[in-house]
Amino acid sequence: MALSKYDVQDNALARANGLEFAFLGAVFTPKIDTAMKIFTGWNASAMIVNDHTAFRTDWMPFAGLGPSEHGVDGIPRTIHKMAVEKRMVINSTALNGL
Repeated sequence: MALSKYDVQDNALARANGLEFAFLGAVFTPKIDTAMKIFTGWNASAMIVNDHTAFRTDWMPFAGLGPSEHGVDGIPRTIHKMAVEKRMVINSTALNGL
């Protein structure tokens, strides 16, 4: 993880939004107003406040924005995308009595 300290929020947002890829980032601040301002202005698809970016739950969707965009996925959605749904209808006189 790369860490950069900023005293001016607008400078931090300009640098973060200047990156080509926009997946997930983290902000460390004791002020909820600061976190909300950065969240609103940041072009990343997700932001963690006061924790590292390795935080993740199975149900949490993961997405990129801009060139890094490749849909929105999480484990349940990925499993569904990988599954092949099949149907079979049987008409059999041997099974009629079951």
